Amino acid sequence: MPEPTNLDEILLQIGITREALGAAMVRFQADLESFYVQYEDFQKRYPNCFVAVYEGKVVGWGKDPHRLIYRLRHRGQPVHKIVIKKVYKPGEEPVWILQAAA
Repeated sequence: MPEPTNLDEILLQIGITREALGAAMVRFQADLESFYVQYEDFQKRYPNCFVAVYEGKVVGWGKDPHRLIYRLRHRGQPVHKIVIKKVYKPGEEPVWILQAAA
């Protein structure tokens, strides 16, 4: 079978419509926003941990992201739809320094 060359071919291969993909992206964005809205609370409750958010709720957390994903899968959670991000202690967030092109 030849490699897909555009989005429609990929969607056809995996059996999803553009509308379903769009809806999934909207849900994921809502969970990402929910993560950031709750971030200060997460810093108190889950410092230096990875937090998993799905449908606006915390569905898991842990210091090791691989073990967290394993536990989520074991519980039947749709890992491919869950926002998983690291929560840093206050004041320990990484600082990104990017060199700008002249």
